[in-house]
Amino acid sequence: MYKLIIVDDETEVREGLENLDWTALGIQLVGSFRHGLEALEYMIQVPIDIVLSDIRMPFMDGLELSNKISTQYPFVKIVILSGYDDFEYARACMRNGVSDYLLKPTKFDELAITFTKAVDLLNQEKQHQEKLLVIERRAHLSALKLRRHFLKGLMFEELSEAEIMESASEGEVLLSETGYLVSVIQLDAKVKNRQSYLPNEWNLILFALENVLSELWDRVGINYHYVDPINGNCYLLSCGDIHLEMIIKEMEQLNKSLTRFRGLFLSTLSIGVGQVVDKVISVPVSRRKAEKMLQNENEGDNVSFVACYSEENDNQGSDIEQVGNEKAQDRIQAANTDSEIELNSNDNIVIESAKDYIHQNYMRSITLTEVAENVHVSPNYLSFLYKSVTGQNFSHYVTQYRVDQAINLLKDPKYKIYEISEMVGYTNPGYFSEIFKRVTGKLPNDYRH
Repeated sequence: MYKLIIVDDETEVREGLENLDWTALGIQLVGSFRHGLEALEYMIQVPIDIVLSDIRMPFMDGLELSNKISTQYPFVKIVILSGYDDFEYARACMRNGVSDYLLKPTKFDELAITFTKAVDLLNQEKQHQEKLLVIERRAHLSALKLRRHFLKGLMFEELSEAEIMESASEGEVLLSETGYLVSVIQLDAKVKNRQSYLPNEWNLILFALENVLSELWDRVGINYHYVDPINGNCYLLSCGDIHLEMIIKEMEQLNKSLTRFRGLFLSTLSIGVGQVVDKVISVPVSRRKAEKMLQNENEGDNVSFVACYSEENDNQGSDIEQVGNEKAQDRIQAANTDSEIELNSNDNIVIESAKDYIHQNYMRSITLTEVAENVHVSPNYLSFLYKSVTGQNFSHYVTQYRVDQAINLLKDPKYKIYEISEMVGYTNPGYFSEIFKRVTGKLPNDYRH
């Protein structure tokens, strides 16, 4: 039921209204007050859905009360009680967000009609809010799915830098200009086939790993993780200014947190720390070196920390990195070959159609593939067109457009930063703030002030 309060300085009127059968209208009467000041004080403590208020009252009249409620609690429905002499007063209240008004003396049938409309309106708004929550939930899950897909590709595939940048933007992953390190945590019993798990046990293990790593490892612009659903290996990516000593300390903290799940894992853990690489396209190199460090580890009582490889103790290291770079260079060469394709007269139409689609859908998670499907071209061709026609990568265009919209929204003080983040398509307010700073040079709060 929706909660109602009555505000009137006349005792007889209050008591008469209190005795009405509000429950028949789907409403619960939770309080009655002599003037607006008392009512407003109560509303600070208790969430209210509907206010039935007189106009002429001491200390704070109905006009002032309706003005404050519409400002502080815009979703609250206000119904005003007024006499014939107060009509102009009532009309002023209507401009303050009042839903309806009733003339004194009022009959129950008239009151029932008015409050039924208020309840119907609240129901519609509630359904709308529930739909928005579902949409936000889906957007969050979509971004999470895209992030996992990107991190898996970054770890295990040889991608070009352009492919990496596009996918990172879609997955809301911040990448640094230099400095990348992959560490691997493995469940020894699972990897070495010493322990089998029932499906529900394995799903619980994966959930525990995801939960701990999300809380203790992932920090916007610094760390990300990917858990392999097949073997449970946890691939931890560090970006930026990397200090091995700090990485080791963070691993120790993770070990302590994961120890409480030993009864669930039925296994010890081993940790391999890869080599720091300068380029994002070399992330698979760091991952392979971290995995190689675990190959000769035997299951013991404690977590095994292994120092990262250097060229002196890894004869294959330079060869592995060279192979990875060669594959990436092949993709870059292919992209350069594509750039020699001559543009035709329809390409500008494709780009404008893509822009229209972005402008209509920027407030949620959108991908290059989705936009390409909408304008009936391949993702690779759309990416090439964007760079050729606009001089920007697809992801850069989407980011710039979202930041431009955020700048406009920041001018309105009623929006909080996290609300603006959601309104321009970012599920993570921290990620939004970092992206905003990269584009404008300031954090959103600083830009607003």
